[in-house]
Amino acid sequence: MDGGQSKYDMGGTLVDCTVDVPVTLKFGPISVDELKKFDSQVHLASHLMK
Repeated sequence: MDGGQSKYDMGGTLVDCTVDVPVTLKFGPISVDELKKFDSQVHLASHLMK
């Protein structure tokens, strides 16, 4: 999906909602903490954890 030009210096936050527990695949302007307000199960993909 292309939402056009962003006012942020980064691309959008990418979340996989096709699985039982939503997974954040790419960081963007919406943080995981903000996403958890809508779905408390959202978590980071393993490649984003350090």
